[in-house]
Amino acid sequence: MNHQKTLETLVLADILLAVLSAVSDAVLGPSPPGGPRGAAAASAGGWTLLGNLSFALWIAVCVGTVLAWIGLLNLLRVARPLYAASWIGYLALAASREPAVGTAVGSVLDLLTGLVGGMILAVVYFSGLGARFRPIGPAPNEALPAG
Repeated sequence: MNHQKTLETLVLADILLAVLSAVSDAVLGPSPPGGPRGAAAASAGGWTLLGNLSFALWIAVCVGTVLAWIGLLNLLRVARPLYAASWIGYLALAASREPAVGTAVGSVLDLLTGLVGGMILAVVYFSGLGARFRPIGPAPNEALPAG
């Protein structure tokens, strides 16, 4: 079994699911409980400390995930804990979210994202591929310029 090809496929599937999830939320969007009145009341609240912290964590998770995808595709050792940390951050975000009524499509995409993320973590930590990850720097077959 070619674990590197499997990892590449899983990372590409993770990227596709992230894009589909964002499009699904934008088009179908989850709504707060209580219908339109609940949505108006929720949006009138303004900025809060928890809201600001959640937004900062969301930005960190997004940036960390994109950097981890790039690192995983290049077999960089630092990408493994970065991807795991981005999942821990995502779980913290999910735990701090306000209640919302989601769509069936959004729920399926969330489940698929979780499955793919778990498979990525399993491949990078529990397969033979883990030994092939390298530290950041020039690839072993790249010569450093003489200088």
